[in-house]
Amino acid sequence: MASNKLKSVISLTAVVMVIAAVTVTADYVRPPPRKTLHFPWDPKPSSQPQQVHVSLAGDKHIRVTWITSDSSSPSLVEYGTSPGKYKFRSHGDTTSYSYVFYSSGTIHHTVIGPLEHDTVYFYRCGGQGPELKLKTPPSEFPVTLAVAGDLGQTGWTKSTLEHIDLCEYDLHLLPGDLSYADYIQSRWDTFGELVQPLASARPWMVTQGNHEKESIPFFKDGFESYNARWKMPYEESGSPSNLYYSFEVAGVHVVMLGSYTDYDETSDQYNWLKADLSTVDRKRTPWLLALFHVPWYNSNNAHQGEGDKMMETMEPLLHAAGVDIVFAGHVHAYERSKRVYKGKSDPCGAVHVTIGDGGNKEGLANKYKDPSPEWSVFREASFGHGELKIVNSSHAFWSWHRNDDDEPVRSDQVWITSLVSSGCAAQERKEAREILWSKLPGDPFPLNLPLGLFSAARRKQSIGELNQLRVYKNSKFLCFPQLRYKQFQLIETIPEFMVRLAMADNGSVNDDTNDQNSPPLEIVKNETSVEDISREVQDTLTLSQRHKFWETQPVGQFKDLRDASLPEGPIEAPTPISEVKQEPYNLPNLYEWVTCDMDSEDTCAEVYNLLTNNYVEDDENMFRFNYSKEFLRWALHPPGYYKSWHIGVRVKSSKKLVAFITGIPARIRVRSEVVSMAEVNFLCVHKKLRSKRLAPVMIKEVTRRVHLENIWQAAYTAGVVLPTPITSCQYWHRSLNPKKLIDVGFSRLGPRMTMSRTMKLYKLPDSTVTPGFRKMELRDVPAVTRLLRTYLLQFVVAPDLDELDVEHWILPKEGVIDSYVVESPETHKVTDFCSFYTLPSSILGHPTHSTLKAAYSYYNVSTKTPLLQLMNDALIVAKQKDFDVFNALDVMHNETFLKELKYGPGDGKLHYYLYNYRLKHILRPSELGLGAFGRRTGWNRTKQVCSMFGNWHASKWNKLGLSSTRGEQASSPPNHGTQKNKTLWTKIPVVVVVVERR
Repeated sequence: MASNKLKSVISLTAVVMVIAAVTVTADYVRPPPRKTLHFPWDPKPSSQPQQVHVSLAGDKHIRVTWITSDSSSPSLVEYGTSPGKYKFRSHGDTTSYSYVFYSSGTIHHTVIGPLEHDTVYFYRCGGQGPELKLKTPPSEFPVTLAVAGDLGQTGWTKSTLEHIDLCEYDLHLLPGDLSYADYIQSRWDTFGELVQPLASARPWMVTQGNHEKESIPFFKDGFESYNARWKMPYEESGSPSNLYYSFEVAGVHVVMLGSYTDYDETSDQYNWLKADLSTVDRKRTPWLLALFHVPWYNSNNAHQGEGDKMMETMEPLLHAAGVDIVFAGHVHAYERSKRVYKGKSDPCGAVHVTIGDGGNKEGLANKYKDPSPEWSVFREASFGHGELKIVNSSHAFWSWHRNDDDEPVRSDQVWITSLVSSGCAAQERKEAREILWSKLPGDPFPLNLPLGLFSAARRKQSIGELNQLRVYKNSKFLCFPQLRYKQFQLIETIPEFMVRLAMADNGSVNDDTNDQNSPPLEIVKNETSVEDISREVQDTLTLSQRHKFWETQPVGQFKDLRDASLPEGPIEAPTPISEVKQEPYNLPNLYEWVTCDMDSEDTCAEVYNLLTNNYVEDDENMFRFNYSKEFLRWALHPPGYYKSWHIGVRVKSSKKLVAFITGIPARIRVRSEVVSMAEVNFLCVHKKLRSKRLAPVMIKEVTRRVHLENIWQAAYTAGVVLPTPITSCQYWHRSLNPKKLIDVGFSRLGPRMTMSRTMKLYKLPDSTVTPGFRKMELRDVPAVTRLLRTYLLQFVVAPDLDELDVEHWILPKEGVIDSYVVESPETHKVTDFCSFYTLPSSILGHPTHSTLKAAYSYYNVSTKTPLLQLMNDALIVAKQKDFDVFNALDVMHNETFLKELKYGPGDGKLHYYLYNYRLKHILRPSELGLGAFGRRTGWNRTKQVCSMFGNWHASKWNKLGLSSTRGEQASSPPNHGTQKNKTLWTKIPVVVVVVERR
């Protein structure tokens, strides 16, 4: 039996060099440990980039990270393929953190690309740093990966890095324990300087170890320093956490896991891993690797059993997916196993390599279990590093290099054959179907990763609270809580055919599905970008299931996303004004059009009452937006507004106002071109008339009136994925009155939190701290305009604002907009400003509280005052003005202060669109300079995404993949036969309101 098993192993591994049966425990005599290196952090000029390192950030993109002590230093990377000639520029984001008496300085993260594969680029950071160079990985085999864990900062570390530098590698993998700072934050700085020569030249892909945790109970969460300094492509790979993610290089898919974050079967990490592995295409990436810190297979006496629980949960997933090699650290020694699974040699298992011997300060773990386990092949307690050269889709050469008297000595080596080229492929497919794509149980049932297309659990505002995903069968559309596909795209509504995919088994459909006659549907599961999921979903839908309307409109189409030949700019030329319909569209006989004069007190009161009484409340009937009359006038009377765009519908007999819709003009700059656009807002139909189909004809009418002013582009938002978003942003909330928010059900106490602890957590100083911080005045308009226009130039899409716009939108108005400037005490010049607007909500049915007062971050510019400090002062004045909560989107540079100022992520995503205008690529939120399009916001306490003004509430809208429960249904436009008459939704689509049920 043993003989047959050995023959089977040999036949499966072909040319693999195997040291079989006997474990080699080297008797090399090791030199004594070396001390930690002590060198000061070089005091460079405040804006000089320091600690530069690079990492992968999606296909053909690299993230460059560096630190400056000057907060005003730009997050700019200039780069090109020739020394000193920087053809390209990219702007990024900043963050920072404090730790007791330590301040990190400004940490810059800037993504550059798209880049060519296997190419040397020259670059500099911050507009003035020294020139550095990096080499991008190849797109195909061969590819060489350097591997070293538990580095630290000792003489042995220096030796290991020098040896790695000698090999021609493409990328460095580090399975945890980087700096060994161990709460002494300056050691993060010295580590960054130590590794910069290597880490700035090749991508470093890292995961965390126990020495990165650095948590202080009730004071500091874990991994704060690590997450701030070493941002990995977790968003690009659909992970909700920087502690675990995946990436691809050449033909290799790599999953980086967290040993010190939850990994049980209900955890975010487990569900993300399951989804990620189920989308791996082994034809495109025939090699599959995994890295984490604590080893699962360890014959050293050190750290015995520490990885057992994680192995029990996650090893079946890795085995089902056919992971070829697993790298771990933690144990300060080297060890390599045979292919192994569940503690026994298995020809279809993974090779496990422990390589926690990079040079740490704690020394080596040189005591092993005796006798050694049968799966252990080679083990030695010496410092060193490994090299994995993947030659082609079937063979790779692994070698471990001992640091022998400062010379790299190859001490272990083996050829490894990929599992996809062995006889394990059929078994993998069967096991993958059973484990990764497990069937879904009865009704209601938890959604268990429909073919890996959608993953990640819904995150509540209170940290740590996790709700299981639930959907209900036998409904036309299945509405899910927040679901993430691969990168960062959220899908709020998923048609039933997607669930049929999850239930499919060998082309058949589970009996519980509604439509047994539907043809089998296939989805390509190997793409990772927003463009890909959009295209795949569209390609998978039948003609009756597609958004057919959007395919007829001048919007970016999913199928065109990778067509580089399409020009950026307007998609269709304007229609001659003479061919636009001149008379209003017909209403049902009982109703008539009216133009609403918002200067009239009576009309304004009518509109206010319509919105107040008919704006559909949140899903649990707890909150309803309560726009003031002053707010309505502010929103609808911008410079150059058209009174004819404020449209109402009255009952002919009673003259009662029963419906309302508006448009306002806007100038939007797209790159260097300023485009006249329109925004459609405040769509509201009386709740008793939502079966009368007024909404579609109202949209047609406002579209017609906008066309008559020769405006043909629009900017709009939606809570669903349509063709095609220019970016997607998330809402964040900062509690100002946590007791009230908890009392009314807006938020909840976090795990292990009391009310007193929560109030202490969110407590703010009594007064602002920035010298010269004061309320904005009319005399400040020119200075604020200059600051804002300069600031907005760095974003791809942003409003084009002049002094009239700033006076209207930014100058404080009581109960509407609050703005503050920082005036230098020395020069008396305005150097910074912040702003937020007011949008209260009625609290329905509460015995004590009637109003929730919310502030929404608007535009903020920081040139001298650190943005973190400026926004903290904004929180303080909002608290002084009795606001209950401060909300913000992660657009512009907002992400740099959200976590530090204790904002919590909301459940909502807001997708931004341009109509009749094409962008060549989807933007990151940090590339967007629109403050919720200047005048829109979202309510998403329980996963709601809506326009601040758009009041047509539809939880399902049939031609957008949605239909209506409370809102009026809208249908596709009639076919009038000519392009100029496509005006149901043409040119100015309405802002979509989406509510997900909890």
